[in-house]
Amino acid sequence: MFTVNATDLPNRYLKFDGMVQYYKNGWFSNKWTPVYVKLWSDSTMEWFTSKGSSSPTGSVILATVIPYICLGSQVRKIPQKKPRMDVTWNRDLLMAIAMDNKASTVQWFYFETVANIQHWVTQITQTLPRINDSVYQPHTTTVLQQDIHHSSVPPMSAENVLDKRQKALDELFDDSIFNDFGFGRTF
Repeated sequence: MFTVNATDLPNRYLKFDGMVQYYKNGWFSNKWTPVYVKLWSDSTMEWFTSKGSSSPTGSVILATVIPYICLGSQVRKIPQKKPRMDVTWNRDLLMAIAMDNKASTVQWFYFETVANIQHWVTQITQTLPRINDSVYQPHTTTVLQQDIHHSSVPPMSAENVLDKRQKALDELFDDSIFNDFGFGRTF
């Protein structure tokens, strides 16, 4: 669907790096582990077991999966089981990168502070092409049963729930991340 030809790219350079939490999903372990992440100017994101590691344990070319990147409350749209999080963690600091429109494989990252995720997203968007809105048509959003407030307070309408979530997301990120780049538009 999306292709990036490495020969069309200028010489890549390290754009940003740092430590984040990565959800390692496997046969014998399902846990969050700290990883060292490198973001390259060609939008390649690589993660390593430690800063001194010579070969990455995983990587993704973000330019090829832009509509499958979900931030904060957008991760609820991912049609896959979400990883367990520490009770003290803030779900708004999650980033999920699905590898296809069915989210058959999802890379999960947790940024420990608002400033950290904002800085990473700013750096990531500087490596991505802007989209043409006619290419990615917005999808309708469905409110899940778990999103409906069950108490003495009347339930919010679907529009109010979506507005409330969007306002929370807008506090973290500039609208251009979603409008110009198309984050989370597939799910």
